[in-house]
Amino acid sequence: MVTFEEVSPKTSGITWIHSNAGSPERYLPETVGAGCAFFDYDNDGWMDIYPVNSGPSDFFTPTTPLRNALYHNNPDGTFTDVTDKAGVAGGAFGMGVAAADYDGDGWVDLYVTSYGRNILYRNNGNGTFTDVTDKAGVAAPGWSTCAVWFDYDNDGKLDLFVSSFVIYNKSTSCGDNRLNRKYYCIPRAFKPQPSHLFHNNGKGAFTDVSKESGIADHPGKSFGAVATDVNNDGLMDLIVANDTLPNFLFINKGGGRFEEVGAGGVKELYYSNGGMIDLDTNKVTAGGGLEEKHARPMGKEPVQLSEMSLAEAGKGNDLAKVESAANTGVDRPTLLHMRNWMECVRSRHTPNADIHAGYNHSVALCVTIAALHSGRRVTFDEAKQKVVIG
Repeated sequence: MVTFEEVSPKTSGITWIHSNAGSPERYLPETVGAGCAFFDYDNDGWMDIYPVNSGPSDFFTPTTPLRNALYHNNPDGTFTDVTDKAGVAGGAFGMGVAAADYDGDGWVDLYVTSYGRNILYRNNGNGTFTDVTDKAGVAAPGWSTCAVWFDYDNDGKLDLFVSSFVIYNKSTSCGDNRLNRKYYCIPRAFKPQPSHLFHNNGKGAFTDVSKESGIADHPGKSFGAVATDVNNDGLMDLIVANDTLPNFLFINKGGGRFEEVGAGGVKELYYSNGGMIDLDTNKVTAGGGLEEKHARPMGKEPVQLSEMSLAEAGKGNDLAKVESAANTGVDRPTLLHMRNWMECVRSRHTPNADIHAGYNHSVALCVTIAALHSGRRVTFDEAKQKVVIG
């Protein structure tokens, strides 16, 4: 079994601290933790670390300078802060980072997403980076959360998808507040905005093809994205996770066009035992190449976990109860993950009337995560009010 041991900053040399810029005004970007990249920037065979921090914005002026950090891996269990030498401190209210060799020179570059202006750092191959954002044409102002490098047109060059969150500025509020107090709120109060797709033209330049590709036709509140060929047609598609809105599945139709089929056709997306992406669809989308099928682990029939049995199993850290609740059909990897998540269930066993007519959200969450860890398919049967693990 793989175990992890926490290494103290004194030992590792990683002393960087993230600031969320928390304030009494409760600005929404304060609620979003930033990302981090593990990548080998100097090609020495050891993974280096680049954590992203917040920074200056229209609502936040740091009292002390804040920066992102680049830690060089010394291959002895320690790291050295080389941020200033490398020139990758950032300077905006950072959100995430995506690492890839976009110009094909053998050195991994960095794209940093932010609330404000995004940054493309080109790796110079000598331990330093250059901000080439304006030259490349990929600033994508607004509120960007994540980014994905992928080759959508199979021309051998990495293109760039940038997820956009809500339309926001410091004057934006959550609405009428009769208590006259500031609160963080669910992003339903804010309007969605389209994400960006940039085509890599080569020689360090990109073209914004968001409109031509169809990506801009679907404003969202995106927090994450994955590029993969979901229908095995040789073209990379995009799966985009939205907050308070339906997720997007952009099917790559070729010719630089994408068709969004997630809201109308796809109920589930999951990995089969063979490691392939599978889809369970409500309908076959005309020309979309999606088949109405789903995968199931070999020798396993669907396992139904009733609300009552889940709730009982969640009251204690008891594998026997979980196995009994699952009609002895849950495989051992799932059971092991369930055991790890029982503490979560016990500590957060609070009914939520908004989730499936009183179905306990904490139990559903914990069991769902446990099942997904072992490659299972998870659905909720509305009619029977049961979680189904297939």
